[in-house]
Formats: sequence, structure tokens, C-alpha cells
Amino acid sequence: MKRHIRFIGLLIAIMVVFLVPTFAIAIDEEVFNDSFCQPFNPNPKRPFGLRELAYLDDVFYGYLGNAIYTWKPSDALPTKFCTIPTVPDWKEEWRGKALKDISAEDQTALSSAVEYIAEGDGALWGYNTLSGKIGKISQQGISWAAQTIDTSCLFQDGSFMLSVVPIQSFVDNGKLYVFGDDNEYIVSVSDPMALLSFDMSNGESNVLKTNTAINCCRYKPGYFLLLRRGDSSSMILSTLNMKTGTIEDLSLTVPFPDYTDEGLESVGGVAYDSKSDQVFFSMKSQVWKSTGGEPFQSVNKLPMDTDYRMRAWVLQDGRYALLSRSLWIRDVE
Repeated sequence: MKRHIRFIGLLIAIMVVFLVPTFAIAIDEEVFNDSFCQPFNPNPKRPFGLRELAYLDDVFYGYLGNAIYTWKPSDALPTKFCTIPTVPDWKEEWRGKALKDISAEDQTALSSAVEYIAEGDGALWGYNTLSGKIGKISQQGISWAAQTIDTSCLFQDGSFMLSVVPIQSFVDNGKLYVFGDDNEYIVSVSDPMALLSFDMSNGESNVLKTNTAINCCRYKPGYFLLLRRGDSSSMILSTLNMKTGTIEDLSLTVPFPDYTDEGLESVGGVAYDSKSDQVFFSMKSQVWKSTGGEPFQSVNKLPMDTDYRMRAWVLQDGRYALLSRSLWIRDVE
């Protein structure tokens, strides 16, 4: 009997050792934090962190310094993926000048850098708003395509300061979609953000109307999910058809008003999980979730206030990931 009991005890111990790690993945984590990023800082006196972050096939690609680093849920720390030409430090002498009026060396450095990255169509992409260059990023670096995109709509008055500052970039069916701060109101004085598409086959650009959207994410195939301004107590969730530009409101609403103009904490981090038909957002230092169109409920806490510029994703294991300097991953079950 004692030998039998010892055998059962040993079996339980083995199960704990081998099975617990399988279930331990659903935990809260912080990735690309200061302790990871700061050793790569070339100037400790300046703020330093992720320039961009993309998510493709359950792998995050973080643009840090002059390199791309990857991290997936089974990794302890991010690892270097490749080196890319990065944006040079700002020079005060550039202020108020057109690109043609600065030195040839500076023009080359600015127009050849990877400014932003995007995921989609099975690849990681990089692009430059000044030159319109776009290309795929691999472990060998950036490979610029022969066809450039017409980015003139992002600028005004000959300046090389962006009028629309990209916040989110996606590639879908051969087009680059850029959702960004519309600083010069190129779409409408009532729209704080702009959504533009760039056909990578011929370079043509197009402005898509979003009807006062302040955040967006990928939704079902061929659609974006928009978070739009509503009334004094709630905000509207709508779908945008990428082909037709048609906007349709969902019955599900976000139970918080829009505070972007007041400079207060605002709703951000909208994300959609097609497997579970769940919509997420962040507000009041919390993660909120709706399943199948049911009202939103708070499902976890965050250590910071949220902002409408924040991006978010849903991992394959069902966790919610929000970019706010670091990448904050939260269990939402």
C-alpha cells in the first residue's frame, strides 16, 4: 500500500512539473520595458523606447534603435531580428524648411530610413513617408520595392513635417492603410484622425471617411472596426468596408464619452478577436471586454491611464496586449 501511495505521489509530482507550464502562459506580462530597451540607448540623456510595434502570426516585431526585435509568448526576452536604416536625430536647422533646402546628405538619410512598420499579407513591411518607399522586412533587412507610393497627401505647403502622423499601419490585399493624427484637418475640421490607403501596385492614394473615428483595428476580413464619437455618455462602434468605404454602426456601444479634445484620459486600445467574437478596449486603467455583442465588462487592470492613440491586439492564447511605452499583456478570462 505504501509503495502504491508513493507511486501516486510521484505521478502527481511529474504532472505538476510538466503540465503547469502549459497552463502558466495565461499570465500578465510586460515586454519591451525600460530594463530591456535602455541598454540599447545611444544617448542616455534622451527618452528611448519602441518607435513602432507590429504583430504578425503571434510574433511581435518591435522597432528599437536601428533594429527590429521579435518576441512571442513562449520567449523570455525579445531577440534581434535584423538591422534597418533608422531615422536620423532631429536637427533644429531643419525647422521650417522644405526637404530640397536641406543638405543632400540629410535628404538621403531622411528619405532612405524606415520610418514606420506595418503587418499584413503575410509579411512585415517598412515605409518612408518622404520618399514613398515601401518594402518587405526580413532577417536581411529592408528590401525596397521598385514601385513607390504617393505620400504627398500626408504633407502640406512644401514642408517635410507630417500633417498626418501615422499611429497605426496595416497592409491588406496589396494596399497600405495608415490611420493617424490629422493635425492639419486634411479630411474635416470635425475629424481628429485620418484613414488613408495607398495602392502598392501603382502608388495611388485615397482618403477614407471615418465619420469622427478616434481609434480603429482590424475586424472581420475586408473590414475595419472603428471607435467613433457619440454622445455625452457613450461612443459608437462601427464597421468600415475597405472596398466600398461604407460605414455601418453596431448595436454595441462603448459606455464612455469622448475626451480627446479635453486632453483627458480617453478610450484607446480597441482590438477584436475573431475566434471568440470579442471586442476589447481600455479605459479608466482597466481592460473592457464584450463577447458576442453583449455589454462591456471590466476584465483586468492596467497600471496607467489610457489614450486614444494606443494600439492593442489579441494574442492567439486569448490575452489582450496594449502598447503604452511597454507592451502590457493581460489575461482577460
